[in-house]
Amino acid sequence: MSSNKEMNRPAGRDQADMTYPGHLNYIDPEFHIAVRENEFPETMTFSETPSVTREFIWVRMMQGEVCVEIDGQSVYVSASETLFINCRHLVAFRGITGAPAVFRVIAAMPDAIYVPVLSRQMNRMISDDTFSSTVIRPVSRLFSYDFDAIFDLCRHRPDFFEYDIASHFIAMMKQIIRIYHHTNPDEAVNRNVDLQSLREMLGWIGENYREEITVDQIAAAGKMSRSRCTRLFRRYLQESPIEHVQKYRLERSAYLITNTDLQFSEIASRCGFNQQSYFNRLFSRHFSMTPKQMRSLSILKRREANSRQ
Repeated sequence: MSSNKEMNRPAGRDQADMTYPGHLNYIDPEFHIAVRENEFPETMTFSETPSVTREFIWVRMMQGEVCVEIDGQSVYVSASETLFINCRHLVAFRGITGAPAVFRVIAAMPDAIYVPVLSRQMNRMISDDTFSSTVIRPVSRLFSYDFDAIFDLCRHRPDFFEYDIASHFIAMMKQIIRIYHHTNPDEAVNRNVDLQSLREMLGWIGENYREEITVDQIAAAGKMSRSRCTRLFRRYLQESPIEHVQKYRLERSAYLITNTDLQFSEIASRCGFNQQSYFNRLFSRHFSMTPKQMRSLSILKRREANSRQ
């Protein structure tokens, strides 16, 4: 699904808060389901570097509108709609100014509930690159019931809540599998070779971003030429391979700044920046604030959140 709506450029003080879909906390280290609620004021703009999803993702809009870029295509989700995103696709959330946005997210790894026959059905859907996402509009009562039940159970955690979550998760997956088979009646599994190669290159970057990286190394990870590598990045991510590496490093550093007490110099080194001054300059340009300002803002927001509880 594509749209001509104009995208907002990254920058803004609130960018530091946009850390989805990464950094979600599962309800248990061995039960890979997580929930999160995001609320953005109407003046907020944000953008994130596309990443390959590991989880199934449901985004339910409670208020306003949000844009999700999936495999280079913009999908707009409005209030009363739910977006489902399949595993192993390139996803980035983009900001829309003009109205406040509130949306809830459920993310679940494919192994959250392991039943062989169900896993085979899910794996077939995951392998089909033509089924990247679907928007459910409007949200049915049955669908919203299971979504809300999982969200509330994860928050309140009554005794033995894991059993109830498993039941609601299977019900939600059943609906998605039905949608998949309806949109793919011949059950043909189609694979996009370019996307598979791009996933391999992005995965390699995620494992090696702390080291010196060249375009030739990235291309080798995708088993392709340097020129084809650059074309794929431009086509799907609208940036060069090295620009992507730089943004990935900056966003990893932002996560460490807002979630750890590490010194800024150590964070810069961990994220592949050899010079502190160079890191500070790039960081300020990308986030429109210094690392120190971002940490101070993060601390302030945590204190405000704690005071409301």
